[in-house]
Amino acid sequence: MTVLAALAGGLHLRPARVPALAGGRTDVAHVAIGRPVAQLPALLGTLHALCAHAHRCTASRAVAAALGRHGEAAAADAQALRLGTARDQVARIAIDWPLHLGTAAQGGSFEPGLRECPLWRSRSVHADALAALPDWLARHWLGQTPAVWLAALEADPARAVQAWCERADGPVAALLRRVHEAACAAEARGPAWRPLDDDLAESSAGPAGAPPEVSSDRSRNRTPNGSPDGSCDGSSDGSSDGSPGSQRARLLALASRLARRTEPVRAGDVVPDTGPWTRARDPLRAPARDAWTRLVSRLVDLVRLAAPQGEHWLAHGAMNTGPRQGLAWTEMARGLLVHWVALEADGARVADLRVLAPTDLNFHPRGVLARALGALPALPARDARAAARLLAVAFDPCVAFDIEGEGEAEGAGEADVAGAGEADVEGEVAVGRGIDAERPGAAHA
Repeated sequence: MTVLAALAGGLHLRPARVPALAGGRTDVAHVAIGRPVAQLPALLGTLHALCAHAHRCTASRAVAAALGRHGEAAAADAQALRLGTARDQVARIAIDWPLHLGTAAQGGSFEPGLRECPLWRSRSVHADALAALPDWLARHWLGQTPAVWLAALEADPARAVQAWCERADGPVAALLRRVHEAACAAEARGPAWRPLDDDLAESSAGPAGAPPEVSSDRSRNRTPNGSPDGSCDGSSDGSSDGSPGSQRARLLALASRLARRTEPVRAGDVVPDTGPWTRARDPLRAPARDAWTRLVSRLVDLVRLAAPQGEHWLAHGAMNTGPRQGLAWTEMARGLLVHWVALEADGARVADLRVLAPTDLNFHPRGVLARALGALPALPARDARAAARLLAVAFDPCVAFDIEGEGEAEGAGEADVAGAGEADVEGEVAVGRGIDAERPGAAHA
């Protein structure tokens, strides 16, 4: 195991058992404390290689907020975040899904398109790569423009993607058709973490770290959990008034919990989840109820990023939370990422750090996934592991995981995730393996 792999941590899934999930990410604060603040963005990018772009820009904004330097984030950061998130979603769909969903034989159908994907053209500037993305999606994956695809989705959110899968010819539609039945059967219902709403969410249109501008129209931006402090108890009564003070109070409460190293999100019986299905700017706000919903949300996320105004899709921002303390947030491929940082008295070195990544919530022992794993019905061992793998891929951890009993001799004729006849994945399932930022198909260590 490499040093970086050891620092990353790992997860162990136990389908139909209680507790159903153990392990998690390693707290990297001890690596950062005492280092010069100028080194923090690059350090966190190195320690979190799979989402490096998001960690770098979030750390930069947290430090700027701690120093009171609001608005210093470069405008290009929003484009870099958009590009990096689009890359991550393409990698998940084209490389990880065929590898880990029992559909490995379909992986080759993605290769011709990946070789032409503009997101990895090393000499392209961000704007050029993103400008070429809609045409690439239309030709290789969607069979229509992103704008037309999204119009159908917004006209019929419940059925549009399934209807597209049934008639489309591309590799993504074929893969989704293959796993549709199993993914719909893999239920994972629970509250979503939505500490941001559309009023608070920053985009490239506004400076990172600036005080949030709040619209007077809150009717479509109500936080579903209704909690005034960013916690989530599963209710949706809209008790939060959506005012600037309420929003700021939620983030200050989150910063306080991160500083005290207590549970970052207060919850009832289950810790809420985060992902592309919880975007602050999502006009549909459809609840995620199973593996299918969560898998599809990654494709929707990619298409939103490619569509007109895609530069405004991902929320990000920062705020000062006390003397030499800053909180920054970024919506990235796996969900909402939050950094809290405290600086030493001279502002030159890191005094304390807390990173709240999507994996910390999604793979929490009391999270939505853990509850779904524990509630899996009595199944043959291989089928139970296949269902657990499907759920894990849908939640997409940023660290390697294994499933109890994986690698043991499998009974002949038992079905895998997608059905009989596909290759199974044995041993450690490292869903976190993506593709190198410059070389499609190269796995991270």
